Amino acid sequence: MSNEGKVCDAAVKSIEQRTGEDRKDIRLPEKNHVGPPVELRLKIGTQEYAIEHTQIEAFEDEIGKGVSLVRLAGPVEKALCGKLPGPAIYTMSFPPDCVLSVSKSNLKKHQEKLAKWVLENALLLYGKIQGRIGGKAQDSITAKPCGFQYEIRLSCLITGVPSDQKPGCLGAGRWAPEGLEALTKRRLRRALCKKLPKLLDCKGEGARTVLVLESDDLITDANLVGNALADLQGEFTRALPFPDEIYFVKTASSEGPWSVWLLKYDSQRWSWEDLTKFTTFRVDELTDLTRMVLFPSTVAGLYGKSAVDGDTSAAGSAPEPEERS
Repeated sequence: MSNEGKVCDAAVKSIEQRTGEDRKDIRLPEKNHVGPPVELRLKIGTQEYAIEHTQIEAFEDEIGKGVSLVRLAGPVEKALCGKLPGPAIYTMSFPPDCVLSVSKSNLKKHQEKLAKWVLENALLLYGKIQGRIGGKAQDSITAKPCGFQYEIRLSCLITGVPSDQKPGCLGAGRWAPEGLEALTKRRLRRALCKKLPKLLDCKGEGARTVLVLESDDLITDANLVGNALADLQGEFTRALPFPDEIYFVKTASSEGPWSVWLLKYDSQRWSWEDLTKFTTFRVDELTDLTRMVLFPSTVAGLYGKSAVDGDTSAAGSAPEPEERS
């Protein structure tokens, strides 16, 4: 399932938070076929914005391979979340190039074997490291579960004093391939070449341009993307400039929270110190903007009756995002 609309909403909320202004006049040019085909056009205060979204891959066909990963590991995550000792974060990491395809007839058996392996080793890992609170409270184990042809790494990060009221949560992903920085830069360059021309057309119409980069894997982080953007900016000339603002949204957990980093703002760009400056949003407080049917009644229902006339000042009922610094 695409996160596009909710990821765009996370960026819009970040802009609203920074400017102190509200959204209005929301349009979907790509669907309505009016103007340059970007995902989203809207006003925040009196400023027009054009927003493009893209999901970036850490390696070739990561998104496609992620579908098979979700098919295998998703039910295991759901079954074990809340049943592992905690508070802790457990992660199943798979090799980047392994084939996870399993026939329908064998899928359930593989999931049961994987769940059994995770549960047994989660208990071992937690017992091994729970005395390290205040020191290094994380560890991992790598092995081939019964019935699997490749190794899986299970890691555990204890996030607080042991408590029966705060069980551990479980996630899944792939570990980083060799040459990750070069692979990320190559795919980011490809995304920029595709998205920037549309944003440039909007810039010519007076819009402030925004590119939202999404990653739902465990590999890609703000540091990796920020450094890649810094290296790539010199390749793009005045004829095809970077957008005014670039956001990176981490959506590794479908349940959230999702984290948002501002990687570029006008001439200011991300630096190492900015790694700790991000905003988080609960997934359930985000609106899928690109799936909205923008009839007046829909806009009024989402943002209040005044939004039909272009005023969303009544749209502040959603909980305030938690800001981390």
